[in-house]
Amino acid sequence: MKNKNRDEMEQSILIKSENLTYRFMTIALSMWVLIGLFLKKSVVLPGYILLAQLFIRFIAEQIYKKEVDDERWKRNVIVFLVSIVIIIFVAMLGATMFVAKVDA
Repeated sequence: MKNKNRDEMEQSILIKSENLTYRFMTIALSMWVLIGLFLKKSVVLPGYILLAQLFIRFIAEQIYKKEVDDERWKRNVIVFLVSIVIIIFVAMLGATMFVAKVDA
């Protein structure tokens, strides 16, 4: 969509429609993943799309916060990185326990 001069009403409508679209896609992909897990089907593609969508939105928000000198972006990035490390640690621990259980 071209970046033309929009009045406040058009901008508000555009923002609301983009938010609704984002929420719909997040809910649809989440349901796809949950139903796929329940039916024991492959959920790799929707899972990756969902994670990429959430990651891109998070990064974009932090970039915009940094541009307007909002200092909360630093804390958010640190919390995000620590969360990723914890998730990786728990996943590795779970995989190790699973392998040890299978070998026993």
